[in-house]
Amino acid sequence: MDDLQSALSTQAAIVSELVSSFLERPLADAGLSLGTFELLSAVKAGGGKASQAEVASRMGIRPASLCEALRSVEAKGVVTRTDDPHDRRAKRLKLTAKGEKLFQRCLESIAAAEHLLSEGIAERDFRTACRVLERAAANLSDAIR
Repeated sequence: MDDLQSALSTQAAIVSELVSSFLERPLADAGLSLGTFELLSAVKAGGGKASQAEVASRMGIRPASLCEALRSVEAKGVVTRTDDPHDRRAKRLKLTAKGEKLFQRCLESIAAAEHLLSEGIAERDFRTACRVLERAAANLSDAIR
C-alpha cells in the first residue's frame, strides 16, 4: 500500500504541475499569473458580495497577504473594492466588466486543459479518479485544520 500511496501523491503533484504549466501562457497572454487567476476565481465565487476576509479564506491565505494582490488587480481595473454597508471596516470585492471578460477568457483556457487532461480516459475511470482525489484532499484538509 505504501507504494500506491506514494504513486498517488506523485501523480497528483505531476498533474498539478503540468496543468499549471499548460495554463501559464494563456494566462500570461491575458496579463495574469496563476495566483491572480485564483484571486479572480475567489472574488467571482463570492458573487460580488464577498469580503476581503472571505476571499482570503477561499484562497487559503491570510487577509493581510491579500492586500498587495488586490492593489494590483484593482489598479488594472479588474476588481473593485466597495465599503460594506453593514461593517464600516470591511470591503466587498467584485469583478468589474473588464474582470468578468478576462475571467471568461481564462475559463476557456482551463476548459482546453481539462479536455486534454481527460482525453483517452473512460468516463468511469475518470469518475473513480475524481472520487479518490476528492477523498485524499478531504483527508489532508482535515489533518491541517
